[in-house]
Amino acid sequence: MDDLTITTHSHIRAIWILYVLEETASWAIMKLKPRKSPYLVLGRGKIMPLVALKIQCEDIPRITDNPIKYLGKWFDKDAINNRIL
Repeated sequence: MDDLTITTHSHIRAIWILYVLEETASWAIMKLKPRKSPYLVLGRGKIMPLVALKIQCEDIPRITDNPIKYLGKWFDKDAINNRIL
């Protein structure tokens, strides 16, 4: 598996899905690389900075702290705020 995108309606569901993913990866003897997979949590059209996600005892970085380039476009705090508004 090369890439995975998780989209949920709440951060609670995301935490649950990450737990199941962690169990599955452990069963398959896989090591995930959370530092290469930043996340973004939106609530009512705004970035939710207080939500923290972990997998395999390692913090997953936020896109606002760790910008990424996807399909030739940079996604960082400013770009995301401009797209949301």
